[in-house]
Amino acid sequence: MRNPRKILIVAAACLAALPALGGCGGNGVPPVDTGTVSTVTGPPPATTAFTLTSQNFQEGGAIPPALACQSKNGGNQPPQLSWYNPPAGTAFFAVMMEDQNPPCGAGDSACRHWSVFNIPGSVTQLPCGRGVSGVPGAVEGQNYLGQSGYAGPCSPVPHTYNITVYALKTGVPASSDTAVTRSSFQAAYGDLILGSATLSGTFTP
Repeated sequence: MRNPRKILIVAAACLAALPALGGCGGNGVPPVDTGTVSTVTGPPPATTAFTLTSQNFQEGGAIPPALACQSKNGGNQPPQLSWYNPPAGTAFFAVMMEDQNPPCGAGDSACRHWSVFNIPGSVTQLPCGRGVSGVPGAVEGQNYLGQSGYAGPCSPVPHTYNITVYALKTGVPASSDTAVTRSSFQAAYGDLILGSATLSGTFTP
């Protein structure tokens, strides 16, 4: 019969090593509860402006390896995102992440890394590593690889990535083959956009 005390010691050691694996709580940020889709606990930013934040990196900060592509030894985990103070009348949200550094272009030619459409207005965060899982009605569009879902930073040199959340009057037509940049989305649905907020981070391989 195995020694129960020894088993507990081994299990505790394994759990203690988990943060070193670079999961969603990487870069010195505590792990995020990925079990629910609800408002993040804790005080909101000290502003009344429509604001986008992440528990994985700060504005202008370093994007942790856990969010990067697998070829850069990353976990390809979508970031945790929270938004505050959306405009009155907001019924849905859309989220987009893109890279405009060469060889990617600007505007409509940006490299698409993530797009999420038709997030209900009652949802104010996306948990780390979960994407739209558990978000009713939300759909992920096509990234620069021609696949639906999240494609983490994968640049060979430092690049800046911009994530924007849009507050919308209504939902928009979208499916897994929808391929739009922030620029083309704004051009197509500008009359539905009530406001937007952007978070930028830099990935260094």
